[in-house]
Amino acid sequence: MEPEESELVDRLLSNTLSMTGASRVRKIRELDQLLFDNPEFVDSRFRPEDYGKDQYKVAIFGQPKLGKKWMFRLQGHHLSVNVTLSGNNILSSTPQFFGEYPRISHLRGQEAAARRLAIHLHSRGALGADLGAPLPRRILLLPGENNVAVLPSGIRYSALEPQEREKFNLIVAYFIETLSPSEQTRMAARFTEAKLRTPDELHFRWMGHFSPGSPVHFLIQLRPGAGITLEHQNLDGQHVHSVLRDFDNDFGGR
Repeated sequence: MEPEESELVDRLLSNTLSMTGASRVRKIRELDQLLFDNPEFVDSRFRPEDYGKDQYKVAIFGQPKLGKKWMFRLQGHHLSVNVTLSGNNILSSTPQFFGEYPRISHLRGQEAAARRLAIHLHSRGALGADLGAPLPRRILLLPGENNVAVLPSGIRYSALEPQEREKFNLIVAYFIETLSPSEQTRMAARFTEAKLRTPDELHFRWMGHFSPGSPVHFLIQLRPGAGITLEHQNLDGQHVHSVLRDFDNDFGGR
């Protein structure tokens, strides 16, 4: 892209994500440039020239006009932002995928909050059988994988103690903080309604150990395979993936 076009993309992101979300996109692209500039850090399976802040693609679907439904996508290594709009009104900001390597700070909060919840559950024998189970080798519900049903497992929200519910709510807050203010409000309302009306349909699942930096994989699911999924993967302490899906409303509900 030319400099003016790149600036327009940045403005589009600033208008459709939160300040946190737009900043995270910039940092991910900067990390990719770091890999391009330091090929010794690149996995031998890949080519250093495939990395870099300019290796990200923008696509626009439909016509960006008032009264028209349209969508834009920014996608590349460790990044997939998909925002659907009607004119200037945001209909959906999912699916959303972020990754980090080498790891910095953006995804530490949600993992630390989930670890605190898992430790508390383990202390009272409520965590389940996933503590020492083999971890999935990849994110289970990447954008574009719409037919993968992750079976409900782990512990239901209805079984959480009050202090555990606070930790659960903090994890959700970390996941949705990248969305625009209106989308954060909408997503938070979905979780609030589920906690009040259908708490047995909300699940938390932790796989892995408790020491900071150790490999982990955790999910929060509302109506698994049909509702909202928050998924986080730490492969080795330095390589992290995170995805936010809303199967009721990904890509604006199509």
